[in-house]
Amino acid sequence: MRKIKYLDKRDQGARKDQQDSVDIVHNGDDVLIALGDGMGGHSGGKRASEIFISTARNHFESYDYYHHQEFFNNIIYETEDEIALYANQSGEDPRTTATLALILDNAVHFANVGDSRVYIFDREGLIIRSRDHSVPEMLLQMGEIEEHEMATHPDQNKLTKSLGPDSHVEATHYSYQLNYNSDYIVLVCSDGFWEYVDEQEMMYFLFNFELSTALTSMIDIARERGGSGGDNISVGVATLIADKPKKEAIEEDNWEESETIDEEIETPKRSFLQRYFILILSLLVVLVGIIGTILFTDRGRALLLTDDNQTTQKQDSNQSKSLTQESNKTEENNGSKENNQTDVNRTKKGVNHADGKV
Repeated sequence: MRKIKYLDKRDQGARKDQQDSVDIVHNGDDVLIALGDGMGGHSGGKRASEIFISTARNHFESYDYYHHQEFFNNIIYETEDEIALYANQSGEDPRTTATLALILDNAVHFANVGDSRVYIFDREGLIIRSRDHSVPEMLLQMGEIEEHEMATHPDQNKLTKSLGPDSHVEATHYSYQLNYNSDYIVLVCSDGFWEYVDEQEMMYFLFNFELSTALTSMIDIARERGGSGGDNISVGVATLIADKPKKEAIEEDNWEESETIDEEIETPKRSFLQRYFILILSLLVVLVGIIGTILFTDRGRALLLTDDNQTTQKQDSNQSKSLTQESNKTEENNGSKENNQTDVNRTKKGVNHADGKV
């Protein structure tokens, strides 16, 4: 959901009469902004713009506007017919620009004939604007002039399309899809406005001030800059502000709405349960680690004891072997000594026998 506000204002500027017409009509959140700039150089310009606005209002209130292109075309065709009828009766040559912007569901559909414009902004800047049916716009598209040169170009007032008794023109159609979470401004204005107020100024005032204050300030700027040669000034604006998240809205309202509070209280509960689950899981992981460490330690000790027993057995075996070898060596030595002694005794006896014989 969005918060939609809309307002239109006009000023005569330095002209002797007001030939601009602007109106905003709505059906719930569906909004139509219509603006016509009567041709100052043609008689009946005021009446032509009034016919256009009246026709747009009637179609919005009486016919299906969901088929927006057909809806826009029918307004243009009927306006031309009504202007032709008035011209035949009055003998005048009434002409007007025609600009329509329809805010419908989550989109803005718009169409134009002439040099009255539609701008769409978000908080980042200009998204799109309608293209004028004028000589300066043609030069801009051909790359012969820059955007900022259009307002002061000598051929600024020369249009290639307008609504009149014999015009039979087709409007240029546009559509722009909106993002639910973004804020937008839809601004419709005559050339007496956009020639003197630039896009940055439009954004600044409309995003930072109340709608009435913003429009009054910008019209004052246009009138002052236009001076004695200034044109009629007309503008219609709709602001589309996205709803803030519930948490932010509750903080700003100091927890005044009980239904919203109940919904928000569930979030901390879920968060606590999540933290509790994570804590239990962490404890289980630690416990498994401790048990694993203990098991690993006991097994290690068992392996160490086994290694010590094996080492001790090997040492005892080696000592036993050593003692056996030493014993065998001793016996061998003793046997050798006995044999040697026997040989000596035998030798002595032989000597004695030898002595006796002599």
